[in-house]
Amino acid sequence: MLPIPPLGGGEGVMHYHIRWSNSKIDWQAFRSPAEANASARELARQGETYVVEKFEGKCWRCAQITEFYRQMKTQRGKTK
Repeated sequence: MLPIPPLGGGEGVMHYHIRWSNSKIDWQAFRSPAEANASARELARQGETYVVEKFEGKCWRCAQITEFYRQMKTQRGKTK
């Protein structure tokens, strides 16, 4: 599964990420803490814990995903 593009590239947009206790996976930005918590409750495995973190302005997590998508577009252009 590919990550969902970030909200506005993380530039000045308040958003939230789920930080999982036992994983470094964090690829989706949410517009509200309620939305992030609802998603986390659906995805959490038994005994798994998480926190929802607020990000405002430049977000390094979203910047990484934006770069990922930029590189994918570049690679697709080379194969056509």
